[in-house]
Amino acid sequence: MRTGIFALLLGLALNAQGREGHSGFYGGVLGGGGKFTGKVDYSTLNLEVGDNVSGYGLFLGYKTTKGNMTAGFEVDYLEYSGNIDLGVQATNYHLKAKMKHFYSASLLLGYMTADTVEVYLRGGYGKTHATIEVGEVTPIESDISFKMPVAGIGVRFSNDTSLGLKLEYRYHFNEDYKMSDNADFKSSANLFLVNLDYMY
Repeated sequence: MRTGIFALLLGLALNAQGREGHSGFYGGVLGGGGKFTGKVDYSTLNLEVGDNVSGYGLFLGYKTTKGNMTAGFEVDYLEYSGNIDLGVQATNYHLKAKMKHFYSASLLLGYMTADTVEVYLRGGYGKTHATIEVGEVTPIESDISFKMPVAGIGVRFSNDTSLGLKLEYRYHFNEDYKMSDNADFKSSANLFLVNLDYMY
């Protein structure tokens, strides 16, 4: 049993030495879609709505590779396209949120499962900008921004060149926003993104 475990560990170590990947700066484009969810909390009424969103953008980062492990830092910018429009006739209540864009900075930690396949985790922080209309009879429009912790998981495929393709899921934890009528507007976003990158 011990001999088998030792052989397995030795094999993993030798495999890791053979997977010294690229280290350096990289940049690229990203795009995809998902769902934005918003919730308004009142003492007598909770309203929750969601809408599909899509977006595209750019990113720039740096990655270093040691054996099977990778670590990096990345900044990105994404233009949103999505709206939430909610009206409650009985209360003359109106809520409309239009997503504009977000930007964030993240740390990435990854593991090379094969010479050309990397699985990675993302953790970061940024801001989402939006226009929101809320109120009764005559809604008030405001430009707002949410602080936005980010978490994600993805896989990157590459070849013998410096080109790479990432498939990634991200979750945005938007902070609560206090609206003009003192209600709390809570929101989040689930995104599925495709990234194309080039490492220099």
